[in-house]
Amino acid sequence: MPPSPLNQSAIDSVRAWLDASDVLVAVSLTAAQRTRYAAAWELREKYEHLGPTQPRIFLPVDFPFNPLRIELDSSCCLRLPHIEESGNFCHGVLPLPDDLADPVKAAGRALEQFLAYIPNSADTEWVEREFHREAHDYWLRHVDASHPPKGCLTNELLLDVDPDRQTPLRVGTLHLIARTRAIASSSNGGPKGAAENAGWSLGTIVHGSTLVFRLPGDQRWTPSTWPRSFQALAALAGEMTGTPGLVNSWYGSRQWSNDVPLFIVALQNSVGFGWRVINSRTRTSTQPSIVPVKVTRIDRRWALARDHRTEQLSEMTGKRVVLFGCGSVGAPVAELLARAGVGSIDIADPDLMRTENISRHPLGLPANGRYKATAVCERLNASIPGLKAAAHIMTAQAWLIASNPTADLIVDCTGDRA
Repeated sequence: MPPSPLNQSAIDSVRAWLDASDVLVAVSLTAAQRTRYAAAWELREKYEHLGPTQPRIFLPVDFPFNPLRIELDSSCCLRLPHIEESGNFCHGVLPLPDDLADPVKAAGRALEQFLAYIPNSADTEWVEREFHREAHDYWLRHVDASHPPKGCLTNELLLDVDPDRQTPLRVGTLHLIARTRAIASSSNGGPKGAAENAGWSLGTIVHGSTLVFRLPGDQRWTPSTWPRSFQALAALAGEMTGTPGLVNSWYGSRQWSNDVPLFIVALQNSVGFGWRVINSRTRTSTQPSIVPVKVTRIDRRWALARDHRTEQLSEMTGKRVVLFGCGSVGAPVAELLARAGVGSIDIADPDLMRTENISRHPLGLPANGRYKATAVCERLNASIPGLKAAAHIMTAQAWLIASNPTADLIVDCTGDRA
């Protein structure tokens, strides 16, 4: 039995209004649809560019608390902007408090957006602009819709490289233990050091490589420009870098095994677009295949500033702070300093973490019996990219005697008077 509408009068008003429309015609609901919708309509006029099936407008049973749902043929996804995998049209209309008083106006807002969309979506230039405006979101949809070959589990690359570098870069790469993710890092410790520092398990180590190049900020990036083959990707990288043989030289630099993590990443502004490169598994194909993957930046600048106010972050990265005491006051202070961008923190504290400290200390039961300074530094180094936090198991007085206090700031959180 179909559920009762939450607001029958609103449903009746909108149904009568849409039934009288000269652009829509009422259609029957399936048994499954009747559990969610009170009525449905489709366009009277046929628009070839909107797919083989007519767009439909659905009136939810909980309208106006949920707006009209407009569905196109699912083939429109990634062919036209603002269409989800299910065919749902993202009209961007949200419920408003006044919708209860004027439900017809509420329905009209969504329908107005769709009627404006119809001619716009027939304009190739408008379609390309809309795709490029939200290029990263559509790329992630492309990743989700891809069909990698059997055994290719990796769909995300964690990338740690200098975001300001303009020239192509080859970066060491390793799979993480579940092989759904890989890590590529140009830091001093390479991907192994970056993974271990963050507490990510690697499993069996197979050394791979990631080739990173830049796309100009104004380079159009839409489904019509995405490379769909290794050859097309090689041509794009060659064109963007001025080095036609770049990809082939990188790939041909050694014999790669089938399970090696190989990736190519195009960086544009603050985001990355990536591909897993898969060796050919057939005798008839000499070229590798590519599968789109999500690229997640884990570099310090993105993690701490999202590429904003980079000058201030660079200045803070060069600062050194010495912290005396990392108890219930010192530990939070150390974390705030690290997240603010301080690049080097030395913590001097001789005390062990005890069970009775748990109620007021950021460290929990797993740190019981460990030196507070050591546990806090390990936690911060694992959490904050590029941080150098060092533990000194000694009192403040002992540290001052044993060390050269060349710090930009010394913070006393011991609570001692002397």
